[in-house]
Amino acid sequence: ADSISAAPCGFAGSGALLAGGYVLTASHVIAADDSADVPAECDWNKILVMFIKSVEAAPDYWYKATLIADDPDRDVALLQITEAIQDAPPISSLPALTVYAEPGPPTLGMQLLFMGYPGIGGETLSLSVGMVSGYDQLETGVRTLKTDAVLAGGSSGGPGIDALGDR
Repeated sequence: ADSISAAPCGFAGSGALLAGGYVLTASHVIAADDSADVPAECDWNKILVMFIKSVEAAPDYWYKATLIADDPDRDVALLQITEAIQDAPPISSLPALTVYAEPGPPTLGMQLLFMGYPGIGGETLSLSVGMVSGYDQLETGVRTLKTDAVLAGGSSGGPGIDALGDR
């Protein structure tokens, strides 16, 4: 069987599966990369999403996805799964993250868990723990959250949740 790889085209990052086959990730994860070390024939309209069977294993389910919405100012993008690749199960059979609307931001000192695939973490899921250490605001007016969690490249787009999985 042919192997599937996201390299050498594009960026790699993390994301979270939501109901309906939607995937929430970071805008810069799906952005075109026009740097000199990327082949000119890369098709930036092709987005591949992968999932795991076990947190102890490398990703093994692959899907094609399309970009639904993109907000580079907030660094958020919404994808939708369009097609399973090879023997991947229907996307509706995989567990989805529930997103809760909260009346305000997480509180100072609240513990947060971050999940993702940092380049330094090998091919398996990595968990980082930190707390809300403050708030900030970008020049564009977008409010941001500060944390003391150690997050490495590749974790971008991954979910940040409270200890109960509620935020």
